[in-house]
Amino acid sequence: MVRNGSCSHCGESRRNRLPDNRLPAHKRGYDKRWQRIRNAVLAAEPLCRHYAERGGLTAAVLVDHIVPLPLGTHSIDNLQPLCAGCHAVKTAAERSAAA
Repeated sequence: MVRNGSCSHCGESRRNRLPDNRLPAHKRGYDKRWQRIRNAVLAAEPLCRHYAERGGLTAAVLVDHIVPLPLGTHSIDNLQPLCAGCHAVKTAAERSAAA
């Protein structure tokens, strides 16, 4: 839940995010084919995988690439359903490791 601009799960503030100057989604590989894959992953596994590993239950709203897309693929084996908070934490860790 986002309250006062901060996520109650990960603490990330929407106001403190860096501007998103990436290419449009369709140019990064997120096209109609991706939408079908994404919907299939969420239908097969509707709960956040990371949250469930810690004993919690929350709905997955995003499909994450385990190995980031520039290095991986849209293969089902490389995808996992996550809630927004877990996805934000994972993405922040990946960006920190890359820096």
